Amino acid sequence: MTQHPQGPYEPGQGQGQPPYGQPQPPYGQPQQPYGGYQQPGGGARTPEIPGFAQKFTTIGANWGSGGSRPTLPTPKSVVWAFLLAAGGAVFGALYHLVTAIAFSSYYGVFYNGGSVVFSLLIAAGLFAIAVMMRNGAEWARITLAVLSGLGLVFGLIALFGLSVLFTVLGGFGALLLIVLILQLAALGATLYFLFQPDSNAYFKSASAGPGYPPPGPGPRNFGG
Repeated sequence: MTQHPQGPYEPGQGQGQPPYGQPQPPYGQPQQPYGGYQQPGGGARTPEIPGFAQKFTTIGANWGSGGSRPTLPTPKSVVWAFLLAAGGAVFGALYHLVTAIAFSSYYGVFYNGGSVVFSLLIAAGLFAIAVMMRNGAEWARITLAVLSGLGLVFGLIALFGLSVLFTVLGGFGALLLIVLILQLAALGATLYFLFQPDSNAYFKSASAGPGYPPPGPGPRNFGG
């Protein structure tokens, strides 16, 4: 008996399936509409996540974000924003730590330890916000974008002030310059990946979370 190819409305040819005759995706592998490949509108290809960073991408995956999770799979641009935001937080804490060590060696006593503790707390808070953003919280994305922007502004101001530290701290000044440049690069890249087309689609796919009031009753016909 001759078998005919499946028609356009037969099983297997539903929405999201490749046309007949084209190779099918591997069984069990979800079809990610964005996922870091060619973005809608002809955007640039999002780079692959390095192998050494793969182990960090799922940290806090079970944390609640204060709302419903997005229905789309997490795109690479959001994962990149998460990793870069976490890296920026680490570089920020490292900058204050190196500054304290440098001035401690200059004055001969431990200097400004309170700023080190404060920077560590700030770094932990930024990391928690980055996790919530990666989990799909729109409020966390906006908060992280604002904090990254402020970090860029203050970092650029500190960059101009490092010329004085070179004359006072010597080699520590060069180390501070490297750490600060890395932090600024991480913050700028975080802002870039937070608002890519696939990132916007990811956050928009989440339905209204808890705390939203239910819609009011519709108009009623009291005329009988």
